[in-house]
Amino acid sequence: MPRDKKTPPIEAPIDGLPDLSAREYRLIQALEAGESQSRAYEIAYGRGRYSDASLWVRASRKCNEPKIRAWLNSLKCYTFAKAARSREERIRRLERLAHVCETTGNLGAAVQAEVKAGQLEGHYVEQHADVTERISPEMLVDWARQTFGEDAARRAAEQLGVTIDTRH
Repeated sequence: MPRDKKTPPIEAPIDGLPDLSAREYRLIQALEAGESQSRAYEIAYGRGRYSDASLWVRASRKCNEPKIRAWLNSLKCYTFAKAARSREERIRRLERLAHVCETTGNLGAAVQAEVKAGQLEGHYVEQHADVTERISPEMLVDWARQTFGEDAARRAAEQLGVTIDTRH
């Protein structure tokens, strides 16, 4: 199998990050795109004759190298900062919209914009709870008997697969 030509290292776009080879950079790009470690390693370095288990081990070792970890941590921090920045931008935009709506007399839209901004800031939390009582099939058959009579209770029991006591 012919060896790949050596390529010059790719310089880090952010000061302080170690330089990467072209293959290491492809590995980082594949991981950033959401690929698993094994798949990203395969994209960057090729599969070769490795079994799935061997490929997984090689990928794990490569991804735990200090310079790869430094790049991945940097990407993670960048992603969190970008998300926080876009959240703040959305809040400011909603506040501007609320002001415009209020000054033009559209109070309903102004209130909605204020509520949405409050939700983004974490002041309002939507919660859903199931407050219905769980009713056993036997209780349902008894309810059908009391409400609709014996015939309805028999049909309900049949559909629910419950045996009913016909003695009273």
